[in-house]
Amino acid sequence: MNKTNTVFNFLYAVRNAWRKSGYEKAQEKGEILARHLRDYKPPKAKDVTYAAKQQDYEVGTLNLGKVKLFEHPDDWTTCVPPLNAVPGLMVQLERSKLIDNKRGHSNTELYQALLGAFDEFPWKTSNQLAAPMVPAIKDIQNLKSAHLIGKPDFGAVIESDEFFLGTYYQAADTSYPGHAHEPEEMYHTLVGTTQWGDSLDKLGWYGPDEFRFHPSCHPHAMVVPDKSAPLLAIYCWTGDVNGLYWYTE
Repeated sequence: MNKTNTVFNFLYAVRNAWRKSGYEKAQEKGEILARHLRDYKPPKAKDVTYAAKQQDYEVGTLNLGKVKLFEHPDDWTTCVPPLNAVPGLMVQLERSKLIDNKRGHSNTELYQALLGAFDEFPWKTSNQLAAPMVPAIKDIQNLKSAHLIGKPDFGAVIESDEFFLGTYYQAADTSYPGHAHEPEEMYHTLVGTTQWGDSLDKLGWYGPDEFRFHPSCHPHAMVVPDKSAPLLAIYCWTGDVNGLYWYTE
């Protein structure tokens, strides 16, 4: 099976999981995803020339200002997959075979598809995003994501200017300070028990196979505790997906 097939198998599994989730926001996003899969056309090559851009950013989240995350490919660097998340993924796969999740159904298909496509995803790090918060995340490699629906220049296999979807990884013993963005956002956590909240001092616990929704411009932060499994999640953006991003603390 080639790379595109494994990635599309994962996207179909996400669609199925969100449709049966019982969570209204996930069901809504699942139908948007279903439409993108149904209407899929291979991305067309575009003759786009990007001006040179700095890749070094000053440490200090509030120094970044307001930026666009998917504006320039130089802001993103291809990296190795976060393979230390695989053991936790395999545990969740086996658990999904034995017990239903909190909404009364099993997501075995989703975990199997994620495991099958994991090392085929276009994993990247972002100097623009991560460098300013190095004291909190310790190393840029501790924050990785794979852009699957959105802009082909950033790895997407389905092109869209209204719906972004991908996977997100955050290592243990790291903090993602408060931030906000104009697109609304939904996370579906798959691996790891993580603290989420409006800021680093207002956090609550979320476990595997739970959803977290952030309205447009709503501040949010994430902490993955020490000696915890890394966070592995699916994210999606809707609304003004090309809108601005900024730190709030």
